[in-house]
Amino acid sequence: MHAAISLAITSLAAIDFGGNPDFELGLNYLTLAAEMGYREHQALFLRLYRTFGYDVPPDCLPKLGNWLSEAAATGSMTAAEDLKLYRYETEYTAAIQLLRTRYCGIGQETFEYDEHAFEALLSSSKAVCREYISSEFVDMKKQGRDWSGYLLRLAVGLMESLFL
Repeated sequence: MHAAISLAITSLAAIDFGGNPDFELGLNYLTLAAEMGYREHQALFLRLYRTFGYDVPPDCLPKLGNWLSEAAATGSMTAAEDLKLYRYETEYTAAIQLLRTRYCGIGQETFEYDEHAFEALLSSSKAVCREYISSEFVDMKKQGRDWSGYLLRLAVGLMESLFL
């Protein structure tokens, strides 16, 4: 199904396969993909409807800000541009803030947000902080994972929270 949706979206953009694109069918597949939760299709949803001169389906209008915001927060510059262009200012601000902090600016959530970690690292007791970091490294080693990026993200998040 994903391949069929991708092919339909590709056919919207150009006549690469020697035929005439069926815009309505392609937009129907795009809508189906967006409704199914495919973030890359949600990111392009508004742009493609506007590009081909079609109105966004009324039942999708209330979802649009959320779709664009979630896509922008994971690194879609198209979605971020559309949030600004179509005056979703609140959603744009929240998405960019999330992209810069929680997602480390790379558009992919690599580590879960951990309130306990922030509390331990912000503790006035160096012992609490050291104990937390030591236990994390033991857990990492057991799992065969390198979470140094996780600790770096936590440190950046802490610094940002102190200065905002």
